[in-house]
Amino acid sequence: MIIPPHIQQKFSDVEPYFDILRDNLRSTLLTYCERNGFAFTYRVKSLDSLTEKIETGRYKRWTDIDDLIACTIIIPTLRYEDEVLTFLDNTFSR
Repeated sequence: MIIPPHIQQKFSDVEPYFDILRDNLRSTLLTYCERNGFAFTYRVKSLDSLTEKIETGRYKRWTDIDDLIACTIIIPTLRYEDEVLTFLDNTFSR
């Protein structure tokens, strides 16, 4: 995929913050998941994926992007859902 220079530059500008955010999320959420026996995974959106979403019009501005980093807590049954959502609400702002 050909990446337009303005997208490459903006991505390069924010990329250093991914490591900090990813480390904070991982330490907070992985610790919680290990303590409770839940599985945890995360990913950082790739530049190709981001470019595709911008170029196809899904996002109009960088401030519209809501999924540069995504995390998933995998719970064994729905019985744990309220507990996990409460933890997330108490730990992060929406």
